[in-house]
Amino acid sequence: MEKNQKDFLFKAEVQGGTYIRKLCHDLGIIIGGAHMAELRRTDAGIFNESTAIRLYQFEELLKSEEELSKVLIPAEEAIKKIMPSVQVNPKSIKSLLNGKPVFKQDIIGKIPDSEIFAIFHKENLIEIAKKFIQGDVIAKPEFVFN
Repeated sequence: MEKNQKDFLFKAEVQGGTYIRKLCHDLGIIIGGAHMAELRRTDAGIFNESTAIRLYQFEELLKSEEELSKVLIPAEEAIKKIMPSVQVNPKSIKSLLNGKPVFKQDIIGKIPDSEIFAIFHKENLIEIAKKFIQGDVIAKPEFVFN
């Protein structure tokens, strides 16, 4: 490294779709050379660095189902964090699990404003539905948990 060049730490918060490697490349062209020592994602959706584990830690956890279950997030918990959800009328569970459309009487409470929403029975995912209002039908299944 030449005497007039200095190491510097560049930390930036960026939006999804930002190509950090391309930014480093372009910056290197402008200043006459650069390299990236580290690239680390600190947040991705509902996940963040504080709850992340390293790959070698995960490999160790695979040896014990009990230890593994301490770090895995159940799908239902993740779904509730990323999309609106409603509770199903218990009488409608069987028909919804068979992929039937969702009627007003099938859910308890207000229809979510979101186009896609989850339907649960207590803590159990029944389906992911897409709003489709036509007569008494309020949604059609996108994914049914079987």
